[in-house]
Amino acid sequence: MEAIDPDYPGNVHGRLPLTRRWLSKLFVMCLAVLPVMQSRASATISGPLEAELGGHWWYVTWVNDGKDGGPPILGGTLYWHASGGWPAWGIAFTQFPVTCNQSAAGCFQGAIAITGGHNPFRMWQHDGDAGKSMCFGKVDGGGVFYPFVGGQCVYTTPPKPVCTINDGDVYLPHAELTLAQVNGNLATSSATIVCDKNATVNIRAIVSASNLTSTVPLRPDSSITSHLTVNGVDGAIGASVTVVANQPTAVALGSTLASATPTAGALQGGALLNVDTLFAKPIVITGNVIAPLGPAAALRLVELSGNNQSNLGVHWSWSTTPHDYGSTLVPANYSVGFFVRDASASKWSAFRVDSASAPAATWAARMQVFRDKNPQGGVNEPASRVFEAGKWCITTAAASTRETGGTFIEAPGAVESCFTVTKSVEHRGAGSRGR
Repeated sequence: MEAIDPDYPGNVHGRLPLTRRWLSKLFVMCLAVLPVMQSRASATISGPLEAELGGHWWYVTWVNDGKDGGPPILGGTLYWHASGGWPAWGIAFTQFPVTCNQSAAGCFQGAIAITGGHNPFRMWQHDGDAGKSMCFGKVDGGGVFYPFVGGQCVYTTPPKPVCTINDGDVYLPHAELTLAQVNGNLATSSATIVCDKNATVNIRAIVSASNLTSTVPLRPDSSITSHLTVNGVDGAIGASVTVVANQPTAVALGSTLASATPTAGALQGGALLNVDTLFAKPIVITGNVIAPLGPAAALRLVELSGNNQSNLGVHWSWSTTPHDYGSTLVPANYSVGFFVRDASASKWSAFRVDSASAPAATWAARMQVFRDKNPQGGVNEPASRVFEAGKWCITTAAASTRETGGTFIEAPGAVESCFTVTKSVEHRGAGSRGR
């Protein structure tokens, strides 16, 4: 509160300073007041009245409530007190050089005296003071603030701004992503806020009114999440945004993805864009994760006669149609390629495979590397060794060892070609060979 209007109600729109002439009259008025029973004065606040550029007028009415609680009101100077709440120390907006004490006038009479005999009177408040609690009281000679009304402040809260953001929901769409692109992917958007008066508001991006975090699950199992920001600040903390009355102000929103094990599929999540306690706007986060397609081979296992290396041969060629291997990964340091195996006996032997020295990657990525190293097909190529009796099949797979003894993982959607060896045969070749 910055200044009173001593000419109220005659000068409704004026805003006059405390003049030297008025203070002289006020001093005489205070001396003329006879001692009365000591009482305390409360102030009732109403308004605001009409708004003017930069602030509002308020009605202030003194009431002789006769309350005697709290410390005695002795000599001191009256102040407007602004704070987040009593008893925090306040900021003096207007200092009145008139005392309210028991030897000259009671608090009620003294209060009316300092406002030039006007009751009610008007008090001006800057928009910049909005949101602060106000109380009318005094500061004694020791610098201690005493509010009126039995030791408690009379609070006033200026009207909150009326604000809007966009016409509909706020959208944060992520592009179509591969598995490798998920972590750290950033989607940005801009929201526009408009308020009917100058204001500074805190804008947060949170999961919900009951979940004040800024990490939003985009899958039911939370395997992929979004971290929300407002003007680059964590959405749970929020950004302080200054808005000029009736002027659109842009607010930057961000969504950053995170996942330990991303999988293919749609992304969908919801959150709230919260503007102080004024209102909240829905945020919609969308996206899609795709598993890249990879090369696939047509394989056929046949009996091979008269070959010292193996009793089984392989026909193989690359298909012209790519294969969807899904979103699972081939573990690091696994060989990928074509294996001959007996599933019932958990035995296998590498036919054509790539290097085992590779990081974890999607099946599509590993198969592409394998095809790049083996671009041509083959007819009746001898397998790696002579196979004993059993049902043996050629398939696309990954394994931690080239021969039986480690972990074997068949490729997603792999199609086997099998041949049954009916009798045991002795090893006739030079041993296993890798390709």
